[in-house]
Amino acid sequence: MSQRRGISLILGLLLIAWLVQGAVAAPDVPVNGTGDQPVVTVTPVTTVTPDVTVNGTGDQPVVIVTPVTTVTPDVTVITTVEPTVTEGTPVPTAAPEVTVTTTVEPVEVSVTPTPTPAPEVNVNATVVTAVTSPTPVTTPAQNTTIQQTGSQEDTNLAPIDPAFSQFLDLMRLGRAPAVGQGHALGYIPPPINLSFLKGRKVAWAAVDAEAEAEGTDLATQDTQTAGYPAGYDLRTLDKVSGVRDQGTCGACWAFATYGSLESTLLPKETWDFSENNMLNTNGYDTARCEGGSDRVAMAYLARWDGPVNEKADPFTINALFSPSDLKTRKHAQEMFIIPPRNDYTDNTNLKAAIMNYGGVYSAMYMDEGALNATYAAYYDESGYYYQANHAITLVGWDDTYSKDKFATVPVDYEGNPLMWNDDGTPYVSVPPGDGAFIAKNSWGTGFGDKGFFYISYYDPMIGFTENTVFTAEPLKNLKQVYQYDDLGWVTSMRPAAVDSDTAWFGNVFRAQERSSVAAASFYTTAENSKYTVSVYTDPTNGPINSAGPVSTKIGSFELPGYHTVSLDSPVLVNLGQKFSVVVQVITPGNTYPVPIELGTPALLTSKAVAHPGESYISSDGSAWKDTTKLIDGLPNINVCVKAFTVAAIPPPDARFTATPKTGKAPVKITFKDRSLRKPTSWLWDFGDGTTSAEKNPVHTYATPGTFTVNLTVKNSGGEDFTTKEAYVTVGEAKGKARPYYDFRKKGDDDGPDNR
Repeated sequence: MSQRRGISLILGLLLIAWLVQGAVAAPDVPVNGTGDQPVVTVTPVTTVTPDVTVNGTGDQPVVIVTPVTTVTPDVTVITTVEPTVTEGTPVPTAAPEVTVTTTVEPVEVSVTPTPTPAPEVNVNATVVTAVTSPTPVTTPAQNTTIQQTGSQEDTNLAPIDPAFSQFLDLMRLGRAPAVGQGHALGYIPPPINLSFLKGRKVAWAAVDAEAEAEGTDLATQDTQTAGYPAGYDLRTLDKVSGVRDQGTCGACWAFATYGSLESTLLPKETWDFSENNMLNTNGYDTARCEGGSDRVAMAYLARWDGPVNEKADPFTINALFSPSDLKTRKHAQEMFIIPPRNDYTDNTNLKAAIMNYGGVYSAMYMDEGALNATYAAYYDESGYYYQANHAITLVGWDDTYSKDKFATVPVDYEGNPLMWNDDGTPYVSVPPGDGAFIAKNSWGTGFGDKGFFYISYYDPMIGFTENTVFTAEPLKNLKQVYQYDDLGWVTSMRPAAVDSDTAWFGNVFRAQERSSVAAASFYTTAENSKYTVSVYTDPTNGPINSAGPVSTKIGSFELPGYHTVSLDSPVLVNLGQKFSVVVQVITPGNTYPVPIELGTPALLTSKAVAHPGESYISSDGSAWKDTTKLIDGLPNINVCVKAFTVAAIPPPDARFTATPKTGKAPVKITFKDRSLRKPTSWLWDFGDGTTSAEKNPVHTYATPGTFTVNLTVKNSGGEDFTTKEAYVTVGEAKGKARPYYDFRKKGDDDGPDNR
């Protein structure tokens, strides 16, 4: 609120004093020890919560929740959070069992009214999985505990992002910022801490090479050589979809997600995707309008639950349920995380992402009192005292946008100035320099400049947290997805209690039909991550076997995020056969290289479930550990690896030649099938009204003309055709020559007089 901006210095001093004094005991939030260990009590924080770290000593890794003055080693800390009931939603109950139907098309999820233990299951991946209950839930669930005790003392979870811990504190106190001053917000910081990426410079030439190697259309421009224009606006390039209105629903994150995805598909494809479906079926513990993040959106899209059309599931405030049989319209196989800004002039990564792809999802701190309504210009100099609370889509920039257009007078709730200059005039907040990003909001066209506004480069929050690019590709590229990580990249871990940026992780699946494993996907947790993807059949030692991989692909990804690797040699698997995808990664600067889905109410992911024999992790690629047995009390851990299949025999690639291609009528032409991937049927159209079903026909063109030839080939994987325009040219037949007779007598002179 604008009042906060005026007293930012006071808040900073109070925060320092609070940190020095430590925490005050609060009887309603106990942190209990185990055995004869001491009991520590932690107070919920109402301003800024210091880091929550995941740590461990001896043979009992523990979660240490600060602030505390000291914690005795080997103290297991259990934080119990009381549930907050959101107005208009039912009282929270235990999460119901979710039955997932493994069919290719999206299916309705069966929900039992009473939770029961998960049944024993064979290794069997879900396909286009739905994991959400159609009943709205409230947050947080009871017993929000992250507890690491015992059985694998050499395995560590990554520290939780302090901003996420602070948000849970505010949520517990009923102060989570889902709604601002008159407009809804809805951004929840993800628990993944990627602050180590700040200021990293992306090598866009490497990004372009990766796109070309994968055969995608995500090639980038050489902006490092060409530089950046002083101004750039995607609206002038028809690469911005329409402005939406989230109303009073805390759904900014969903609207910002599709603001990016719809933009990256434009201008070739125009879409309006359903935010409502993402809100209702994302699978996290939050209520529908309670909030989310780009990581929630990435999980929903990566498991092929969306995107679906807006018309099929339109957004309204009271649309609490979504149909279960809606068709996914695109497949999101690449979603890029852009490193956060390091300072106010560190804008090259964001500019390059906007130029190369389109709109960029980004988080900011929104205080409507910091908006200069005349110029639709936003700058909040006190924003660094708070955490991000709103998500928008960046669609351009203007280096010359005057700093004076951001001028605002911080006022209290009654409109009175909060600060005064020495000369008695009200204090005016102005950024120290020119320049601004152009942002698309989700508050309708009545906000700002028809729904858009400018954010000063010097705003202390924009671009400093989450920046994500969402892309998608046609459905036809891949047929089926095998997966366990329905809720996506929740947090990270390392396989041993040593600082290493290298790890191995993999999933074992069972084929649901005869098909070919053609691709695999996973998250890279750092910039310039190197990978080796291997596919095994009939694994015996965790996800591997002594025979070695059937197919291997080596490469790197410059940008962190969600990536798909296409195999050079697809692997045939039969119905019921086990196969595995194993990934080795090297993540420079990040010693928690393994992305995992972790099911726990403490991370708003209580519906995530894992079973033995699914996911494995290793520090050397030889000795493997089942992720369900890594940490006592946290059995629901799966690594984030998906496998994608295509038809067992890929569709043929139609090709042919002809000899000769020219001649005088009538002329015989021999056609030769040169198609790839073993077609089993052929249909030739010679362009003169005749056809043939032979593989290599000989056709006679009886009349002159220029003929276009078409060949259609089929096999069990599908069909393909190729057309060659004006491929055969037939000329007119020559007239018959009159016979020649020589009437000269033998011995006659052959000179000119006797001819």
